[in-house]
Amino acid sequence: MIVGGLIGVVVLATSGPAAGPAQTVVAREMAYVPIEVKGVVGRPVTIQLKNEGLLEHDFNVLGIRASGVKAVDAGVSSAHGSAHGSAPEAVHVAAGPGKTSTLTFTPLVAGEFPVACSVPGHKEAGMVGTLTVTAE
Repeated sequence: MIVGGLIGVVVLATSGPAAGPAQTVVAREMAYVPIEVKGVVGRPVTIQLKNEGLLEHDFNVLGIRASGVKAVDAGVSSAHGSAHGSAPEAVHVAAGPGKTSTLTFTPLVAGEFPVACSVPGHKEAGMVGTLTVTAE
């Protein structure tokens, strides 16, 4: 005899706005692809940093005010943190070779913000981009 069961579905309500789809940024030696990512003020932004290079890379949004910053680094050396000195970027994620990391944050202001790899020499070699945040 087969007895049927009841399958429940739970819906969770959230108090904040829903995050848009994750944007994948591929890191290769001295380049991000694409070089521009987008966000909206007050809406969570999720960046997946996929490192296809042979070196460790990171993704730093410079000069932005953001809340709810959550970064999950993958395959990063213990020396990576020391590359930031005493004032690491507030919006930062790192990935080792062949790894994918995730960064989620909510921009608080509109504008164009520079993005750069903070591994010594990478920004200077052209590993830069832009985050464009719109008001709506």
